[in-house]
Amino acid sequence: MDNTTRIEKIETELVRVKRINRGLFVLAAGALALLALGAANDQQQPTELRAKKFILEDASGKERGVFSTGEKGVELKLLGAEGKPQLVLYAEDTGPGLYLADLNGAERIGIRTRGTDAQVTVLDSAARQRLQMLVRNDQPSLALSDAAGRERITLKTDNTDPLVLITDTNGRLRLRLGMRDDFPNLTLSGSGGEPFWAAIPHKYKE
Repeated sequence: MDNTTRIEKIETELVRVKRINRGLFVLAAGALALLALGAANDQQQPTELRAKKFILEDASGKERGVFSTGEKGVELKLLGAEGKPQLVLYAEDTGPGLYLADLNGAERIGIRTRGTDAQVTVLDSAARQRLQMLVRNDQPSLALSDAAGRERITLKTDNTDPLVLITDTNGRLRLRLGMRDDFPNLTLSGSGGEPFWAAIPHKYKE
């Protein structure tokens, strides 16, 4: 190999090394730029996220949850596979509440508070209320309703005395069973609501 050939080979190698160095420089500069951008993003990351509505989707893109605000307040809604509400949690101006629905999206169990009152209701498949538990003015009550949604049996208690009320299909009180000062009393009424038999003893010795 003569000197001319050697020089040409060396020049070719130098050109290739320069290209490699230039590429390494570009890669290094790009890496530094990404690091700087990442650091800037970390410093600018918001500490708050504000929105009026969030939608949660499953892997297929189907809507499965909604967290939103509206005129009545804040609502968190979880949806079933068919897109119907299954659980709804809300906070309105009058008080918070929660209800569970069946697979058709119909409310079946509701829990609510209004002021100092607390209420639990259970509905049938036709959306008729069949059971209600209520605490009002710190006094509990339990009401059972028939297939038409009419309250038929009510159980109450005040600070000391319990009371059971049974009504007919017209809503008239037909049986009243209670306790007063640890003494039982019973009243039976006719179809017009008038009492026809009563056992309301005064204090007696057992």
